[in-house]
Amino acid sequence: ILHPHAHVQTLVGYLKYLPMSVTVIVFIGILATRSGWVRDRLKRLVFDKLGSQAISPLGIIRDRKLGPNILGIFTFASLGNWIMEGYTLYLCLRSLGLNVPISITIFGFTFARLFSLIPILPGGIGQIEAGTALFFAAYGYPFAPVLTATVLYRLITYWPALLIGAGSY
Repeated sequence: ILHPHAHVQTLVGYLKYLPMSVTVIVFIGILATRSGWVRDRLKRLVFDKLGSQAISPLGIIRDRKLGPNILGIFTFASLGNWIMEGYTLYLCLRSLGLNVPISITIFGFTFARLFSLIPILPGGIGQIEAGTALFFAAYGYPFAPVLTATVLYRLITYWPALLIGAGSY
């Protein structure tokens, strides 16, 4: 992070391959649930630990008997939200003078959101910032503007909803 133009043999140089590696591992994990043996092991583990039979969103969809119309609406809304948030990060980066391609920004946003899957702090505070800084530093972008753009993105997307929720409470 401190040396974005580091040589490939350094830690930052090796981090360049981390986002793609994490994506491949998650994809392999999703494909592994197609195996009956893996699915049975996961069901037993999830049921023993959490008391639930659903091991995937598809199990929840089957249990709740959601139709294609509702699933289409949910899918469209989720993808729309994802694209709007990624585009918001893109605009924040552009506003600080970083010329990052939108495809890299969306991929970086996706990578950073993986950090929030492990709930250490509420709302992923700090995790999104760390994931975004790590991703863009690994691709050679300067640390300070990336962190500033990420904090700006969080101010735009996270805090207004939190304040509205607190006021509603």
